[in-house]
Amino acid sequence: SLLVAGFSSFEVLTYRWGIASLILAIAGIILGERFRITGKDWQTVFILSLFRATTSFSLVIAYQNIASGVASTIHFMYPLAVALTMMLFFKEKKSFSILFAVFISLIGAALLSSGGDTATGLIAAAISIFSYGGYIIGVRKSRAANIPSTALTCYVMGFGTLFYIIGGCLTDGIRPATDSHAWLNILGLAIPATAVS
Repeated sequence: SLLVAGFSSFEVLTYRWGIASLILAIAGIILGERFRITGKDWQTVFILSLFRATTSFSLVIAYQNIASGVASTIHFMYPLAVALTMMLFFKEKKSFSILFAVFISLIGAALLSSGGDTATGLIAAAISIFSYGGYIIGVRKSRAANIPSTALTCYVMGFGTLFYIIGGCLTDGIRPATDSHAWLNILGLAIPATAVS
């Protein structure tokens, strides 16, 4: 409903990720989580944040152009992208059941998108599959595997917030949210749907 209220994709994601990263930082400090990481870890976190930020941005674009159910269904094919990548590039054992699941899912996605959906929305949803798949593989197969999860998520969202602010400044800017109804939507997105999950 923030998009319907006139907020841009960059504004919605700036508020969502900015508040979520702040909540995670506060929760982590209260729980005594370790936030200190090395210089090489920062490089890894930065790259992972690009994947994660691309996922959220492309998904919002998909929601703006195709039915949200179709966009979500396509996005949640990311485990198949992860499985295929792990088999192709990380020498995981090939599984007939996974390959069959990929085949069936592709048919299902084709049937779902055979209506009046726009190419922009479908491409954006497809990008979200591979960017999120790349993020998950990066977390599993990089130095990020040794970073505490709260710190990793907090830093990834913090970088993502900066990316969205830059994107907003290069387009229509980031407006301050002053309406109480908008803030209820922002907090609903940022806390239970992002920070908690």
